[in-house]
Amino acid sequence: IFIYNLQKQEMVRKFISNLGTITHISIHKNGSDLIAGAKDGKVAWFQLELSDKPFKLMDYHQDKIKSVDYHKEFPLFFSCSRNGKLLIYYGKVTEEELTDPLIVPLKVLRASHSKNGNYTCACFHPKQPWVFSGGEDVIIRLWS
Repeated sequence: IFIYNLQKQEMVRKFISNLGTITHISIHKNGSDLIAGAKDGKVAWFQLELSDKPFKLMDYHQDKIKSVDYHKEFPLFFSCSRNGKLLIYYGKVTEEELTDPLIVPLKVLRASHSKNGNYTCACFHPKQPWVFSGGEDVIIRLWS
């Protein structure tokens, strides 16, 4: 993962993910943390100010990550994959740089059991702790 300063047209920082091909990245609202999902089903949490290696590596999917995102208001984030699982996590970040984030898996949301029940995308509601998901079964779901 590379961070570039587009005004100066130079690379600012390089991160070593130890993931396969990265498919999706989301930056925390504080700007000092990010999550990245990969084709191999792993999700990595990075603390940008502290290390160029992942703080936490989560391997709960076993299939391509289609989307990862932080909620803008609540200490939540999710990862969803092609295998029909959308995982909701509690992810509390404190203002103190030396305190590690608290990451707790909360819930697994499964798409329908049809053969086309795989997720293709998901996003959080901007104000509520709800998730919208879409899949190959052409159904948009609201998880509340």
